[in-house]
Amino acid sequence: MIFIFLFILSFGYQPVFAQQNISAAEIDSQIYIFRKGSNLEIALTSRDLNNQPYVIYSAKYKNQLSQYLEKNPSNLDSLLELYSVQVYIHDLEGAKNTLTRYKNSIDKSFSLNNKNVDALLHASEYYRIKQDRFLQKNFLDSAIKYHPNSIKVKEYLLKFHILNQDFKNAQYVAYDLLNQNSKHLEALFTLININFYENAYFGIKDDYSYIQKLISENPDIPQLPFIKTYLQTYNFLLLLMDYDFDEITYKKWKIPQNLKNISDSLYNTWKNHLPYITNKAAVHTMMMIIKFIEKDTSNAKNHFQKAIEFDPYYFPAYSNYFQFQFEIENYRECIKSTLELLKYLPSENNHLMLAKAYFFAKNYYLTEEVLNKVLEKKPKEPHVFTALAQYHLKFRKFNEVEKYLNLAKQIDPRDPSYNFTAAMYNILNGNKKQAKEHLLTYLEFFEKDEIAWKWLKSLYD
Repeated sequence: MIFIFLFILSFGYQPVFAQQNISAAEIDSQIYIFRKGSNLEIALTSRDLNNQPYVIYSAKYKNQLSQYLEKNPSNLDSLLELYSVQVYIHDLEGAKNTLTRYKNSIDKSFSLNNKNVDALLHASEYYRIKQDRFLQKNFLDSAIKYHPNSIKVKEYLLKFHILNQDFKNAQYVAYDLLNQNSKHLEALFTLININFYENAYFGIKDDYSYIQKLISENPDIPQLPFIKTYLQTYNFLLLLMDYDFDEITYKKWKIPQNLKNISDSLYNTWKNHLPYITNKAAVHTMMMIIKFIEKDTSNAKNHFQKAIEFDPYYFPAYSNYFQFQFEIENYRECIKSTLELLKYLPSENNHLMLAKAYFFAKNYYLTEEVLNKVLEKKPKEPHVFTALAQYHLKFRKFNEVEKYLNLAKQIDPRDPSYNFTAAMYNILNGNKKQAKEHLLTYLEFFEKDEIAWKWLKSLYD
């Protein structure tokens, strides 16, 4: 299955509970944060196509930025970049210190000119990091007010709308940017991504006519061949969905011959692009995805190895490879690749991947050990609480489930994974009213989840 973002698993134990329309086995097949289902990451961004030297977000790059900032201590772009790198490689103490320096430098810039465009935009970024959406938008609005024609301001506004999943306004800003510069790569990428999202999730049939028009009118865009292939790849994924790749279990999937021909053509085109795109890891990951779809285990693994050889920190390569090996139930390889990833990126989400691999390998002792270790380092991480609640629900340790659900709720009562877990827990215990409330909250975030809708309907029957 593809493009699924939920939570996992299947066991046959059948407790007695009040709700008769949903079996305990059905709940066990869906509830866990380790839920089966492919979540492929299209590993290419507009930044990768700019024909500039590719930068690996690594400890080495962090040190280079630190050395640059010793001579340029108030450079806002570099401070933000250093913070981003430190978060990426999980240098949390360093990131905390850099964020303080970042805020002080923004304040210093404002003291010289309170309408400075860089200061306003970086203040907006600072409050994005602090998760204060009101102040983030306030500073961005000020930047728009004082610098209404600035392309940089509009680029920040574009990112703001995407971050908040306001795709309609993101489209408007992208059109505006393209009116100013018909070769604006980020705007073009945004339109391609939004068109794909709307088609994949909401069935809005769009033939990309506006994008195709832009491409035809600007044959001198340096990245044009890559953009066309990127667009063709998305169209191929839509075709896969028409053939129910998102519904058929991976074991039973067999690519139809007409799609295999398209797949081969795409693969060869990306292969031809490889020498010309500086981010080799991203291209190898794209090629790995194609081989994933074809169920070509050997070549998929080969592209994974080439991707991480180029960039050992490149998370999308690990994530897609993990999913491929997971679908063929090669949990040992999942464990091996995730342990390698954790050498470079020891984040809580990557530890959750390791817990998932241990869980399906039926090594429950190590599953719980990993989750508890993450909890020690991140004592206020709601996803870890949810994972522990789901883990204990598998063994029907309801006291533990309640404890971790309450902890998750205290941090974010609207978190989708918390609400999905709480709904299933309440279904098992016959609490229909509470289950409905949690499912309704969950569906605000994942409105296309057919299973959640089915269970909600059952609760009203």
